Amino acid sequence: MTRRHDSGLRVFVNAMTERAMHPLSTLVFVRALSVVIILKILRQWSSQSEILSLHQLQLPHGLITGPVLWPARFANTHPHVFFSGALVFLMIHLAIRRNYLTAVLFCTLTFNLMMIYLPNGDGGDVVGFMLSVWAIFLVPPRATASLYAVSSQAILYNVARLGCLLQFVFLYAASGVDKLKSNVWTTVKAFESMRLAGGIVNPHFPTWLATPFWDFTFTWSIIALEVLFGLLIWFRSWQPALILMAIVFHLGIWWMLDLPDFALIMIVAVLIFIRDDQYRRVFKPWLLSA
Repeated sequence: MTRRHDSGLRVFVNAMTERAMHPLSTLVFVRALSVVIILKILRQWSSQSEILSLHQLQLPHGLITGPVLWPARFANTHPHVFFSGALVFLMIHLAIRRNYLTAVLFCTLTFNLMMIYLPNGDGGDVVGFMLSVWAIFLVPPRATASLYAVSSQAILYNVARLGCLLQFVFLYAASGVDKLKSNVWTTVKAFESMRLAGGIVNPHFPTWLATPFWDFTFTWSIIALEVLFGLLIWFRSWQPALILMAIVFHLGIWWMLDLPDFALIMIVAVLIFIRDDQYRRVFKPWLLSA
């Protein structure tokens, strides 16, 4: 038993140090993260510029926070220039090969956007910033690098990728456990409370879904998904179904609660669970027919 455990541990260590795991999946993930941020800037450009013109952001001026938050302070007085520059940078970031410099700049931009959108955000900006921190290290080693450089970079890359996976799992688990501890959720009154509060549920959400049967179904489906996701996602046979359910779940949040930013950023986070072989299996017929 000990030998088998040591062998499994050795395989894991070798995999973490010898090569970047699932580079195609990671590339899709980081590109999708940039696209979602571009879409948010375009969607909220006009309204956010008007907000900044009426209400100046109060930002710290510390030794570190001062330089880091300079773009957000610049947005206070020149919102259109700031958003234009952000879009130009994001388009360049999408077009070029990933490197540590642009990854750090991307993370800095997401942090500034989080501060700008904080007064009227829906939580998606915070998740996006957290993902961008991990994304700093999601730079695969170059083929021309030395053996030591490849090994060091592969460790950084694989640890960061694992960090993204675990962050999503812990986020789901914490939310699921919190719901199990909540009397409002376990008594299936959460959705009814949202409707009674007014202004939370999308007014276009069908009234025929606002029944005790659907409240029960939605409540326990959400709790089951959040609690079981972290336990079952590591098994290959369960991955496709869980990923699909998570995507449908967040599309449902978008539809029911009208939270597009949070829903999209969580869907992007789910994408990193898709393995390279799954992407190739799906897109290979298209590539062969092209």
